[in-house]
Amino acid sequence: MLNACSDRFKDHIPLHNRAMSWDDLIEAAHALLPTLKINKTAWWDACDTLGRSGAAICIMIIDQKSQDPENPVHNPGGYLRKMVARAKTGELNLQGSVFGLLKRGEEKYV
Repeated sequence: MLNACSDRFKDHIPLHNRAMSWDDLIEAAHALLPTLKINKTAWWDACDTLGRSGAAICIMIIDQKSQDPENPVHNPGGYLRKMVARAKTGELNLQGSVFGLLKRGEEKYV
């Protein structure tokens, strides 16, 4: 998961004298909400539908996509709400999205 995060996301991960946990990634995602201009109600809906870890993965994906120079996400809050709607119908594939980001990252260095 950490390898799929942007540097901006990583900058929001709290530093502790222990191994990193999902709570750290969730905290980083939550800290990015104002930067991405995502309303807290959209975050809460994502947490209710996907769990806090799933919502954090969504924010990580949105953060990466908002920084894509070729096709950036212009409405991160709307994008999150669309992801939640897709999750409710069983159409959301977070694993595929994360692996897609990892693959795209590898292609930058080829």
